[in-house]
Amino acid sequence: MIKKLNTENISHLNIANQPFQIIGKLKLSYSGGVWYSEEVLSETVTEKQYPNYDGANAEDYISSADRIAYLAYDGDTCVGQILLAKTWNGYAHIEDISVAADYRGQGIGTTLLAKAEEWAKEQRFFALSLECQDNNVLASRFYKKNGFHIGGVNTDLYRMLGKPFADEVAVFWYKHVR
Repeated sequence: MIKKLNTENISHLNIANQPFQIIGKLKLSYSGGVWYSEEVLSETVTEKQYPNYDGANAEDYISSADRIAYLAYDGDTCVGQILLAKTWNGYAHIEDISVAADYRGQGIGTTLLAKAEEWAKEQRFFALSLECQDNNVLASRFYKKNGFHIGGVNTDLYRMLGKPFADEVAVFWYKHVR
């Protein structure tokens, strides 16, 4: 079940933000106006976890017409979330999407993306956008499977953060919704 974030379930925000596997990196190339990616898998698998998204307070998603958050539930257990914000250029930007580790691969992320697309269409936005890193191969597979394409990369975005982030490349994904 998908529910809009509200004052009753605000404590469930970020519960689904759990570690994920790093299985390799994307080798990115640009040709003829199109970005391409090739998976380069690692011999070892590691885990990584991002901090909770801090670009907005939970209340911002409840009280703003330009932001919204949806939570996914299995019964009373929050198992996923998606945070969305309007951008200046007519996109609905996915600020965060996460599914609890034990619930991945069950369609919850796809359901959250469908809800994001529904909201984007209601708001008359042109597309969904998001950013992930070149070492998040599993997320990249998921975005591609759900109709996203790479629209750009940024090799400097994380450089000043030091190791282990300095070598990551930001990959910007887009999906047109109208």
